[in-house]
Amino acid sequence: MQNFRSGDTDPVAIKKISSGLFQVDRPVDAVTYEVHLAINTAANPAQVSWLTVQGGVLMMADLLPVDVQNDGPIDVRFDLPDQWQLPEFMVPRKAFDSVINDPTNAVITVGPSIRTASKKLDGVQLDVALSGDWPFPQAKLIEAATQVLKQYLKLTGFRLRNARILLAPLPKQGSDTWQAQTRGSTVLLLINPAANFKTWIGQLKVIFTHELLHLWVPNSLSLKGDYDWFFEGFTLYQALVTAVDLKVISFDEYLNTLARVYDSYRSQPDRLSLIEASEQRWTGASSAVYNKAMLVAFLYDLLVRTESAGKTKLSDRYAGLFNIYASKTVDANEAIMSVLGFSPATRELLKSYVEGHQTLRLDQTLGQYGFFLQPEGGLTDLKIANHPTTDQMRLLRSLGYRR
Repeated sequence: MQNFRSGDTDPVAIKKISSGLFQVDRPVDAVTYEVHLAINTAANPAQVSWLTVQGGVLMMADLLPVDVQNDGPIDVRFDLPDQWQLPEFMVPRKAFDSVINDPTNAVITVGPSIRTASKKLDGVQLDVALSGDWPFPQAKLIEAATQVLKQYLKLTGFRLRNARILLAPLPKQGSDTWQAQTRGSTVLLLINPAANFKTWIGQLKVIFTHELLHLWVPNSLSLKGDYDWFFEGFTLYQALVTAVDLKVISFDEYLNTLARVYDSYRSQPDRLSLIEASEQRWTGASSAVYNKAMLVAFLYDLLVRTESAGKTKLSDRYAGLFNIYASKTVDANEAIMSVLGFSPATRELLKSYVEGHQTLRLDQTLGQYGFFLQPEGGLTDLKIANHPTTDQMRLLRSLGYRR
């Protein structure tokens, strides 16, 4: 941010405190300033605003003064280069004028080639915008998103007011084939157009199983506190289960993914509880938030399915969470623990791994469920026992095992 100045007729003293932070000696009615959005300064383009000659992403929280963000809906005028567009659902009045209802979470794509479509899904308004050219029809993306949204509407029992999916080319070449962020009611997905996906729609469905669940958890909850272990780690596991249920991935890939996560978990020190790791996620504890929490979700799911003889599972706890806490502003960890810990065994598991510092040893835990770990070339394979018991086979079949 630069060239910050007051738009008042009377001059006002403006002091630059730090990069992007200015202070004035009295209230002002208007300000003007410039923001440079060069992509070479963005380490993660899915998290920040950026522009190139091909288009870009604007996040209002990056561009607006803090007080404006807290004032509710705002009117915005976009003066774009010739031939550039906004998504059509962003301009309900006249060209390039828009009302931003939630400036803090608003994400907008702009560029010379944007295709849009809208659909009603069980009362939910789904808006989709694609920037650039892609090797699949827009209708196929909408079909993929609809399939996953229906699954999560059923899972949570909670109806969203609206959902938006913005797909644009990943602007930076590197090791990533895609990046994504779900902010408010918007999923922003950036993909390298040259990505060598086996099937594009299959990959989109896999991404949607994770990112679309964030529209509910945490974005539709008012819980307070740090509970990243649940809305990241448990979401990763629930997305994996959903991908199997929708036949997007095979049961073998379910096993392979969990084995890879276990190897990644073991490669890092484990000294924090999941609650502590959530509090320190942005200072080096993100591995536990993702890897350990996902594996704890796996163990929790196995335990719940076994205790109930396959009649209930982790997925069923989401409806209870929304039924009790959808509109309540209470401590997140206490609320989630109360929903998940509905039996002595589940409470003990949560106490050990979420609240406590117990290290995961899947090799000592999974045998009772019909799994075993097998070292293979320095990595780990997650396998099914040769002769599962009747109870173990019931559990395995409930997870998608069909041999």
